[in-house]
Amino acid sequence: MKFYKEAEMMSVTAREKGTTMSVKGKAENYFSTYVKMYDEIVQGYEAGTRETYVFEEGEYRKLTKEEELSALDKAFGKIAGDFEKRETVNQNARNIIEESFKKFAPYRKAKAGSTTTVTKKETKVDSTTTTTEKENQETTSNVIEGISKKMINAADLFKAGYGKSDLATLLAGIKMFG
Repeated sequence: MKFYKEAEMMSVTAREKGTTMSVKGKAENYFSTYVKMYDEIVQGYEAGTRETYVFEEGEYRKLTKEEELSALDKAFGKIAGDFEKRETVNQNARNIIEESFKKFAPYRKAKAGSTTTVTKKETKVDSTTTTTEKENQETTSNVIEGISKKMINAADLFKAGYGKSDLATLLAGIKMFG
């Protein structure tokens, strides 16, 4: 589907630049793709340059603008829901891996074959790091929880304001997070 391709292209661009996208960045990427496609559909129908056909019951039928926008909304809703589920699974996996690393940290710090124990200083550093990691996990978990609803709410705000002002002004007023 075109929607996934558009969003994936934005993710590939970020990877090529050597950056990774946060959960918020990915959600905003999907929303940006939605906005671009919504505007493309509306502008195409208004200019008379867009025609989309579907094959139903053995024949081709031309879609209306409303049908195409409805299909876009349905696809975006599914993508948002799938995204939240996928990121929840990813966060749970990260939590399991981090817990395993913490559990075996004393063994990793000792030299191979050595019976030396971890010093108090090293333990204190681990404790500080663990607190920071835990805060990051909680922050990420808070972002993930309900993210699909935030994405859909942003799309609803966009649709409600579309055509009332220029896109830049409209988008500046829509905040998915905070």
